[in-house]
Amino acid sequence: RWFELTIMARIMGDDRFFDIKASLGMESLRADVERYGLDNELTCLLPPLEGIDPDDSFSSVPYERGMNLLLYLQRKVGKEPFLRFFLAYVEEFASKTVHTAAFQAFFAEHFPAEAETVEWNLWFLAPGMPPVELQFDLTLVEPVKALAKAWIKASDDKKGRTVVKPALAADYLGWPSLQQQLFLQELFDKGKVLSIAALDAIEEAYKLDTQKNSEIRFKWIKLCLRAGRAAIMSNACEMAITQGRMKFVRPLYRFLVTCPIAGASRAARSLFEANKDVYHPICRKMVANDLAKTEVGDADVDVDGAPPKRSMATRVFFGAGVVVALAVASFW
Repeated sequence: RWFELTIMARIMGDDRFFDIKASLGMESLRADVERYGLDNELTCLLPPLEGIDPDDSFSSVPYERGMNLLLYLQRKVGKEPFLRFFLAYVEEFASKTVHTAAFQAFFAEHFPAEAETVEWNLWFLAPGMPPVELQFDLTLVEPVKALAKAWIKASDDKKGRTVVKPALAADYLGWPSLQQQLFLQELFDKGKVLSIAALDAIEEAYKLDTQKNSEIRFKWIKLCLRAGRAAIMSNACEMAITQGRMKFVRPLYRFLVTCPIAGASRAARSLFEANKDVYHPICRKMVANDLAKTEVGDADVDVDGAPPKRSMATRVFFGAGVVVALAVASFW
């Protein structure tokens, strides 16, 4: 995860994009920690898995807590020294099985003084959020927050006006996808349920109902489902059966069965039953578990536009994914 963001920041030519993506990852981590519970051992970077179904432990925790640890270490020793360490690490452990103790020892070999100051047990074994809250440069987020604030204010307009000034509203269209994602996340995180009229105005301005970027599409759908915007149902159902990543599929079903749209819960359950065989077995199992935990609470009303059945187009060590020698060789 850390390496992914490092590559992206270099491509974008601005380290602030690393921080933006990292801040989005922190939102995913907070959501998973809240879902599990702050004291749940499955939120540890090294969770005890004996007697635990590995499928139950799947979350953003190893990705985002692992990324935070690597970024913390990078900031402790300096970016360039850490990148050199990373290259040496890949060369040393390429094509080998890596364990946490080996990573820790290798870091201590290269940075003995700094390694002594790291509270490894807290990073690896303490549940909840990371023990150190890293600060991110979010200056690129300031215009995002301003636009989100303008749309929220428009949603609250007592005269029913829900259109933001064109010059300000147009900012969104010129942003890269990361800032667009943050805009939608900002609207969601404020906790204010936007009016249907405001969401319709946002759709008219940015054509989000036809968005193909999965990250943006997902954030838009959950924003609309929370508000009860029924016009999003066909889009949500289509994404649920054409996007195979559990990162999207599980939350989509959870939002569908708990949103205030009449008939949405029953439609989601019917959709899953009709299409469950196209999912990966782990995804199928986890969605079924999520649905079983949620009672059918809405009226038995059909929701127009739900797509038919179709075929899918689509922890030993916290950072095993960093051993990617070919990618590193082509990157540096």
